[in-house]
Amino acid sequence: MIKTLLLKKGGECPFYGYRKLNHFLRSECNIMINAKKTYRLCREMDILLPLRKRRPSSSSPIVFAKIPVSAPDEHWQMDITYITCFPRVMFILDILDSYTLEIVNYYLGFSVQNKEVTNLLKEALKRYRIQGSLKVRTDNGSQFLSKNMQEFCKENGIEHERIPVCSPERNPNIERFHGTLKNEFVNRNYFEGYQDFSIKLYDYIEFYCNERYHESLNYMSPRQFRNAFSRNTATRGVLNV
Repeated sequence: MIKTLLLKKGGECPFYGYRKLNHFLRSECNIMINAKKTYRLCREMDILLPLRKRRPSSSSPIVFAKIPVSAPDEHWQMDITYITCFPRVMFILDILDSYTLEIVNYYLGFSVQNKEVTNLLKEALKRYRIQGSLKVRTDNGSQFLSKNMQEFCKENGIEHERIPVCSPERNPNIERFHGTLKNEFVNRNYFEGYQDFSIKLYDYIEFYCNERYHESLNYMSPRQFRNAFSRNTATRGVLNV
């Protein structure tokens, strides 16, 4: 759990040393851990600041300019958020379609490793029968920069984009969804335990995709809009994301 938190924060703020990462764990995650142990964990994962500077860069391009999107399944956004309402932190890894705002797949667990990222993408590609070109945008988290991720994207014809460091606004839709998820679901419900949270999370995402009104979709739900788009009865034109 602690290692996953360090990987996530280290990806968001790669200029953070172990002392700032230790402050993050203590102040934002309520994990009472001393700086020496944080240093040892960072050293074990090779994310101490000097090592991170020497790490070979990913082959995925960093996207500075917005790109046009005009249909579903052209551009997906992928990210990780964490839930701190239990003694153990839980992580949600999810994928959102930039055009329909639909959550195309998600994973809930106590950690997120490289295999969860590629498995989630593999399931989504199969479910939506993706055959043409697809762009997937992520931040610079270690899970997204892994060799497994790069090889998977190459094998499946996916163009993997990375946003600039400390610029979550470049992944705007999935960041907004995470805020909505916490405001409408996490903060408004009581959960008896992890399993109860998992069941209710599934129900909420089904509600979000099938029933929740979206002003930007002309007050349709994401799946209603996808179906209307396939019937040529709705469109958003060309979006720049």
